[in-house]
Amino acid sequence: MDFSWSARSQEANSPLKSAMEQFRLLFLLAGWYLLLGALTRGVLWVAFGREAQVPGTSLLWVLPAGAVADATQLLYLLAPIVVYLWVKAPRDSPSLTSRATLATMTYLWMLGLLFIAACEYFFFEEFNSRFNLVSVNYLIYPTEVAGDILSEYPIFKILLACAMLAGLSTWALRSRILQRSLDQAPFGHAAS
Repeated sequence: MDFSWSARSQEANSPLKSAMEQFRLLFLLAGWYLLLGALTRGVLWVAFGREAQVPGTSLLWVLPAGAVADATQLLYLLAPIVVYLWVKAPRDSPSLTSRATLATMTYLWMLGLLFIAACEYFFFEEFNSRFNLVSVNYLIYPTEVAGDILSEYPIFKILLACAMLAGLSTWALRSRILQRSLDQAPFGHAAS
């Protein structure tokens, strides 16, 4: 029996390494979302905060507080992908359908969050606030609001830009995450 430090640390890191491989997609998407949240807050401060004389030092508490809020939101934002990874059948070689499903889920997840970040910019520009009760009125009166939004904002250009950025992000992640996430056994299943 080897009592060297490296042998003990490899044995201890083996379950951690296995978990990191299995959850690689979730960790990467979580990091992507936290970065998007920080960028959104930074852009809002540059575009509107300086004009409103909000000191740059306020970012020292805004960014960490926002990261905590974003980490909490990740619990439900990643839920559909977690459920998919959990219920998929373990396989030695994942099918093309499994790969396409996970790539599509990743793309749509990124597209939705990029679009929401863009919407927050325009919402802040008009109401000097992030999403709040005013945005609830948008949901209560969708017909009137949708017409106003379509006439006032370049929605289709924003959607196209978000779609392209989400597509590029998904394409960049495909080899690092999608393959490895599907190669691992789902949660609670033994590897075959």
